[in-house]
Amino acid sequence: MANSIPIEVVPALRFSDYTGSWAQRVLGKQIDLISGMHLAPSEYSSAPNQEKIPYFTGPSDFTNDFKNVSKWTLKSGKFAKSGDTLLTVKGSGVGQLLFLSLPEVAMGRQLMAISASLETGKFIYYCLSKRKQYFEALASGNMIPGLSRPDILTSRLFFPSTNLEQQKIANFLTSVDAKIQQLKRKHTLMQQYKKGVIQQLFSQQVRFKDDDGRDYPDWKEMRLGEVCSTFKSGMGITSGMISDEGPFPVYGGNGLRGYTDTYTHEGAYLLIGRQGALCGNINRVDGKAYISEHAIAVQGNSLADTEWLAQRLSFYNLNRLSESSAQPGLSVNKLVRYKLSFPSLSEQKKIANFLLKLDTKINEIAKQINQAETFKKGLLQQMFV
Repeated sequence: MANSIPIEVVPALRFSDYTGSWAQRVLGKQIDLISGMHLAPSEYSSAPNQEKIPYFTGPSDFTNDFKNVSKWTLKSGKFAKSGDTLLTVKGSGVGQLLFLSLPEVAMGRQLMAISASLETGKFIYYCLSKRKQYFEALASGNMIPGLSRPDILTSRLFFPSTNLEQQKIANFLTSVDAKIQQLKRKHTLMQQYKKGVIQQLFSQQVRFKDDDGRDYPDWKEMRLGEVCSTFKSGMGITSGMISDEGPFPVYGGNGLRGYTDTYTHEGAYLLIGRQGALCGNINRVDGKAYISEHAIAVQGNSLADTEWLAQRLSFYNLNRLSESSAQPGLSVNKLVRYKLSFPSLSEQKKIANFLLKLDTKINEIAKQINQAETFKKGLLQQMFV
């Protein structure tokens, strides 16, 4: 048939020392497929010991670090081993994968393990990473979303003619993954560092000196309403007034919602989400923007720096002040009466500038992670058929 899939093809991106077509093969002839097993709650626990092995029940458990394992079991069975690919076959995470480097792992029924030879196992993992959406679509077509053994075993993948090319592709992508993991560790460490610093600063365990090396005055307790020139909800806006493009950004309780043709605020504000499970979260705007009624716009006066307020209130976690109801929310009238200790304006600015520098570093690492993951996604699309 004119529209049939070709038996032999070549990838768009390839190492220069390899030529020849890739051949389509049935996955089941290249692998062993290990099913998971159901364990009762009494058969696993959160306490590890030397006799126990990790037990993964779904993609939320995926890790290659023993320190992050949350469930352990003594149950015997056929386990996934280092070099296998764990595949999520049931639930909302269908298609999610983990190339396992832990020695062995017991799996729940939501998972299966794809076991292949050392030469092809990592190649298959990356090949399947590209096909995640295929598995998602296949699972959604079932009455109960999920993948069966035949779904996996009858899948067809394209392989290069030599194991050497498979290994070179896998090794290259492994180095890309290592760089991404390195950046993620760096990002986590920077976040932890900021959390420790901000704890010391706002508890006054660490104090800045003024520009002449002298101590700043003692902090004073004041109500939020006393130190803000603006502290009120934004304006109502309909979804029809919001589009993907426009001159002015629209901000709601959870951040940017889109764009519109008019604005309600101009200048630097911190925004407090006032409704829903994420109420109390902090965002920032600077310039002309439309702030909706789902956010509280806050701007400091001569007693408070707006950025210091943003850092302080973010650390405090305003969500814990939300009123219990079907729809959690924060009351402006309640918040303006809330008391906090405030340093002098000069010390506030020094604290805010220091923390902003940390945020800049954290955001830059997050940007590098996004770029590296985008780069990897492009490689998967071009290096595999």
